[in-house]
Amino acid sequence: MSKYVLAPDSFKGTLTSEEVSEILAEEIRKKQPDAEIVSLPVADGGEGTVDAFFAALTNTGKAPERIRRQVIGPLGGLVAADYLIFREKKPSYRDREERLTAVIEMASTAGLPLARSLGETNPAITTTYGTGQLIMDALARGCTKIIVGLGGSATTDGGCGVADALGIRFYTADGERYTPVGGDLGEIARIETAGRNPLLAGAEIICMCDVDNPLCGERGAAAVFGPQKGADPAMVGMLDEGLAHLAAAVAKTKGLKKGKEDLPGAGAAGGMGYGMTVFLGAKLKSGIDTVLDLVGFDATLKGASCVLTGEGKIDSQSVHGKVVSGVGKRAKKKNVPVIVVCGIEGGDVTEDDLAANNIRAVYATSKKPRPFAEIRRTAKDDLRKTAAEIAEAL
Repeated sequence: MSKYVLAPDSFKGTLTSEEVSEILAEEIRKKQPDAEIVSLPVADGGEGTVDAFFAALTNTGKAPERIRRQVIGPLGGLVAADYLIFREKKPSYRDREERLTAVIEMASTAGLPLARSLGETNPAITTTYGTGQLIMDALARGCTKIIVGLGGSATTDGGCGVADALGIRFYTADGERYTPVGGDLGEIARIETAGRNPLLAGAEIICMCDVDNPLCGERGAAAVFGPQKGADPAMVGMLDEGLAHLAAAVAKTKGLKKGKEDLPGAGAAGGMGYGMTVFLGAKLKSGIDTVLDLVGFDATLKGASCVLTGEGKIDSQSVHGKVVSGVGKRAKKKNVPVIVVCGIEGGDVTEDDLAANNIRAVYATSKKPRPFAEIRRTAKDDLRKTAAEIAEAL
């Protein structure tokens, strides 16, 4: 009996990772009814991370609990956001106890799609405060490990919103306390850490981060990601100056980590990678490796005939640090072949890239260039046809 491991990312804007897994599984079972299929839909930290974790953890028997809270959204009004809690064994043979782990996606409280749905995308005014409220809620429930996905943000506040929600205070030169956003980071005159939530001291915080951008400069949070959030060139310059001012204020504050502005990933999520590091002591880790470790991916490869993975567009980024690469490299260590399914091919993936990730074949659901509106409309049918082709070839 053949065993297939399904570990796709979402096809951004068209299909969730769970939908991709379901369609692949259905078509494989039509050809091989007795096949063992392990479905582990994954995500890289952006929108859909919580849903992907929920499905993957459920499929591996970890029984996650979904928590819904009303928190501050990107524009300051209330929004409903979900996060997960589950019990995880501590990674030590000396300590057999379990700990409560939370999975939070910042996009659920401060994401670009959420801001668009609320009517405005403006990184000068959006806040990460709601993400901090979810972290605070998880700490209050006893979580001692918190995983935060940093993808898909609408913000450029350097993580100050998160910090403020967790008790770190920001003041202007006039002594006024406020919650900084991208447009007024330059007004920070003093930062106080005495009120920092004491539960943070006993918590491990991991940020899923798949970019290596620094906080400031031509590769920084504002320059690279600001335009897609609605920033024109003048605003990009203002945001970059504000982030640099934030780093200078941090450097003058006793008890905060200094010199982290050039840390790879500091510029993730509008500088939230930086803020999570200096204010909360978080560690930045590869998103896909965090997911695969948590769901026990390596163990599922035992006896597998093939791994099927993929995402909306396969290009050179996909095979260098993204989901396809993370899955492929682990499968290669176990000598398990990989098949990739995608919406479209970027055309810049080399034969060496495929070999490095143990990829035996790539199937695209769109065979020729088409407008995205058309691709989106036919995405499910196109994937089903392609899944049937793959099932026939297995």
